[in-house]
Amino acid sequence: MSKTFGKLPVLKGVSFSLDEGEILGIMGASGAGKTTLLSCIIGFLKPDKGDVKYLVQKKTQNGSYASEFRSILKHGREFKEFFGFAAQTPSFYDNMNVLENLRYFGKLYGLSSDTLKSNITLLLDLMSLSDSKQMLARNLSGGMKRRLDIACALIHNPKLLILDEPTSDLDPLLIEKIWDLIRRINKTGTTILLSSHLVNDLERVCSRVALLEDGMIKEIGSPVELRERFSRGHKIILRTREGNYDSLINKVERKFKQSILASKVVEGHDDLVEVVFICNNPLELMNYIEEMVESQGDEIIELGLKNPSLDQAFLHD
Repeated sequence: MSKTFGKLPVLKGVSFSLDEGEILGIMGASGAGKTTLLSCIIGFLKPDKGDVKYLVQKKTQNGSYASEFRSILKHGREFKEFFGFAAQTPSFYDNMNVLENLRYFGKLYGLSSDTLKSNITLLLDLMSLSDSKQMLARNLSGGMKRRLDIACALIHNPKLLILDEPTSDLDPLLIEKIWDLIRRINKTGTTILLSSHLVNDLERVCSRVALLEDGMIKEIGSPVELRERFSRGHKIILRTREGNYDSLINKVERKFKQSILASKVVEGHDDLVEVVFICNNPLELMNYIEEMVESQGDEIIELGLKNPSLDQAFLHD
């Protein structure tokens, strides 16, 4: 699938499959085309080339079922009932309360009164919104608004839920709650396709991750597969009492310039600053670090060797 705006090509032949029951994350930097890709998938934008096809079970004359791929360009109305979509900007109505929003979107899909009532009850419980169902949407907290938006996308019980940056503009605690919610939704049998720039979160949540870069899917696989594919070195984490890492990093990079793939000062656990090295010869480097820290009159609080995360696997790029 390809999509160009004016003379700017945004998608350049994107191709991938989404398996039933999985969580597939689209990873890419800002401007990589994640939102454009999702907009083409849901039919909001028409691709210049290519198509999006979804699998349906078609009943045959003898009563059995046969699988059939259908184009969203030819079966757009049917596909709208197949998926639910929550964009970065909420689509609910601020002047309606939680219950009214869910009823409104349910009626748009033509749900019967009994089905709508049952779906609302289930979603209010799943989204932890039962106690807030009479609150106006504009008065909800940021995390509650995000949960309401996802609930509206799920009101018709779609097979596929598509989320564009579901944790954007949320604080770390709310981000974790949203990821927990996404896991729970997936466990109900809903297939999920989402985009995010939070690489480490995608690693924890997704069955597979696709790297969108320069308008193309450059890599796709499970987090473990991608780590093994891209991790050319080992991850060393160092935390010292003084936390003065600039001089140490300079010395390490000079001595091990052929084997250091990356070095970065980050905020570690307990809000303490630590330094991360990605290298090819971890044992030699760890011995050198111990000598240098001692010579600087500092004290090592933590020095460990860990498997690189998906984020660290791309740190050297």
